[in-house]
Amino acid sequence: MRDRLAAHEMGVGIFYSRFRLPQAAVKRFEGVLAEYPDFSGNDELLYRLAVAYRRLDRGEEADQTLARLRESYPASDWTRRAAKEAG
Repeated sequence: MRDRLAAHEMGVGIFYSRFRLPQAAVKRFEGVLAEYPDFSGNDELLYRLAVAYRRLDRGEEADQTLARLRESYPASDWTRRAAKEAG
């Protein structure tokens, strides 16, 4: 049940991201990380949080979030996607 709630909250954050509201997306994504630390989608969440930080010119936080993604989920598709986009 908690995983479903976390997924819903992440979905709201994704909605905000799509409509170019990165500050609102960051708030949702950070909330999911705080409330649902064992969420099965945390790899995607970290990726999306880093993207939102970049849109807000918060590069240091984006870099830290991507480092956390790489360390916590080295085999994740989201980690590979982040590496590919970094070039």
